Amino acid sequence: MDEIRPAKYLRLVWQNNDPSDLSTTYYVQSVIRRSDTGATLETVNLDAGTGGRYTGRYLIPNLPADTTIDTTITIYTDSGYTTRSQIKAVENREYIIRNERKPAGVVMGNVSGANPFEIRKIIKEELNKLKLPEYKETDLSKVFTKLDTAISKFDKIPQTDLMPLKDDLRAISVTLSKKIDNIPQPDLKPIQDNIGELASEVSQTRESYNNEKDDRNSFVEEIKSLIEKMKTFFFDDVEDLKNEVSTGKEEIIKEVRKSNNLSFIMDLSPKNNQKEDENTE
Repeated sequence: MDEIRPAKYLRLVWQNNDPSDLSTTYYVQSVIRRSDTGATLETVNLDAGTGGRYTGRYLIPNLPADTTIDTTITIYTDSGYTTRSQIKAVENREYIIRNERKPAGVVMGNVSGANPFEIRKIIKEELNKLKLPEYKETDLSKVFTKLDTAISKFDKIPQTDLMPLKDDLRAISVTLSKKIDNIPQPDLKPIQDNIGELASEVSQTRESYNNEKDDRNSFVEEIKSLIEKMKTFFFDDVEDLKNEVSTGKEEIIKEVRKSNNLSFIMDLSPKNNQKEDENTE
């Protein structure tokens, strides 16, 4: 909400913002009312200007402070302000009245405080009281003299001629290149032949070792087979003989018992044979 002052003119403006419609003539009217009562304060017909601009003004009455007024701008198509435009909207704006503010120290034109001239005088006097430090120009001539002296000493330094050093380095480089080119290449053929012979001997030794290993393995297998045969003889065959002898003895004893010939058995006993031997002696 805009603020307005009593006894001041309120500028009333309406702008046609349609560029294609600027050639049409409209009749613009603004009605000013009190917002609190709705009472019409005045009706102002705006004047047409260039570029679709319509303007007018309204003298604000001396109303109490904080009174609000509003303006209603209506666009008509006839000069009698009876036919409203169907394409232009009505615009409403609201304002509030504020009493004019007076600067401090001024009462109805009488000066009760300092006026602008006195203020300027006071400021000037206060500035004159300020003691600003005096500016003294610094003498830099001694500094510049010393700088010139140092620069002149640098200028007196003789430039070193590096051409002899470059020539010596170039000569050394050429000499080294020639000596490197003259180094004879070593004859590596005897070493290569020895390496070949060693490789051949290693190969033969490996083959001989493999052959001997095969022979040892064959010999070990033969020994194992012989041991198995001896084991069979001393264990399995001997057991078979013992079994056969025991079986034959039992059969003989059975036959003797069947014949009940004890004398024959006594004759076969070892004790009787032993006695006969003693008597014979």
